Parts: sequence; C-alpha cells; structure tokens
Amino acid sequence: MEETFTYRPMAVSDLSIVLDLLSATFCNEPLEAIAGISYQDFRDMVSFEITPILSQGFCQVVQNQDGIIIATLIANDVCAERSSATSSCPSCENYLPISAMINSLYQQHVAPLAQRSGQLLYVFIACVSPDYQRRGILKTLIRRSQAQARQNGYLRITTITTSPASQRPIMQLGYEIIGQINYCDFEYQGKRPFSELGHLGGATVLEWDCSKSG
Repeated sequence: MEETFTYRPMAVSDLSIVLDLLSATFCNEPLEAIAGISYQDFRDMVSFEITPILSQGFCQVVQNQDGIIIATLIANDVCAERSSATSSCPSCENYLPISAMINSLYQQHVAPLAQRSGQLLYVFIACVSPDYQRRGILKTLIRRSQAQARQNGYLRITTITTSPASQRPIMQLGYEIIGQINYCDFEYQGKRPFSELGHLGGATVLEWDCSKSG
C-alpha cells in the first residue's frame, strides 16, 4: 500500500523537530560542507530566522503515517513585521561568505519587488528527509505555498536556491530565474571561497507570478 502523508501548517511546538531535520539535511550539502558549517551552527542560524516569522502562518510541515515530521517549507511575507527575536543573531564566521552571497541576491532581486505587506512571499528554505525524497513531496509543498499566496492576494513568490537539485523541481512548477551569482565568480574579502563548486552553477533567485494559470 502506498504511504500517505499529512500536510499541515507548522506549529510552534514543531520548531525543535524542524530545526533538527533542516540541520541534519543541509549541513551536509556541498555549499555548507565546503564552508565548514557545523550541525549546531546551522541549527542556531536557522532558528534565529524562523522563530520571528512562524506567526505569519506561511510555514508548513509534512508528517508520515507514524506522525513523524519528514519535510518542511518555511516562508514569510517580505514586508510583514516580524515578532521580536528571542535571542541575538548567532555568530558563525564560517557562514559569513554564504550570508554575504545570499544577502547580495536578496537585496538586489527580492527586496525591491515589494513595497508593502501582502505583495511578495519569500520561501526561505524547504527540505525533505533523504528517506522520503523523489516522492513528489517538495513539489506538493511548493504547490501548497502557491495556492496559499494566491488565496491571500500575493503578487509573487520568490526563493533562492543553492544547488541544481533544489532548483530543478521548483522551475518545473513555473518559477523563472531572475538573478544568479556563479560560485566560480563570487568573491569575499578578496577570495573566491566557493570556486570548487563551479560545477553546481551558483546561487539562483527564482520567481513565480501568482497571476499565472496552473
């Protein structure tokens, strides 16, 4: 019998499990690995980003038949007010080059698209447990975020991907590239820290127009 999954909004009580899932998956990704990001560093940084936006209601989780969370999608309104962070921004020197690259793309291609709340939804991160990949779960999460954006009157959704594996299924759902930084070309403090990842392309900004059919 084919396994069924439960898709639902993320609750505050899910946070710890979601952070563990994200950290276990992403700290082994090529970009994070070459930067030397540890499990705990990644967990602390993602916690700082997610906690203030949970109340917006755009974060989702997926549970298997045993009730275990096996996937998540974290999104937020770019212009909406965030709740106060409960801790100071974690400091991780190894993460600074990644942060600089992502922030450059965000400020150049994402932030200018919205002047007020209710216009632009940003998918901060999405993840499916390795044991449950290639089952269409990521695409379903993305479709659900698209439907939610439309229902709430949003004009666009954007996201930033860092690998072809994450970019491919998103583009198959109608997202288009609006910006990119190639790993070979990115410079940070006079160095090119990600030059070894040139075969992966680079960090890419994708956009979906909510007025599209389908």
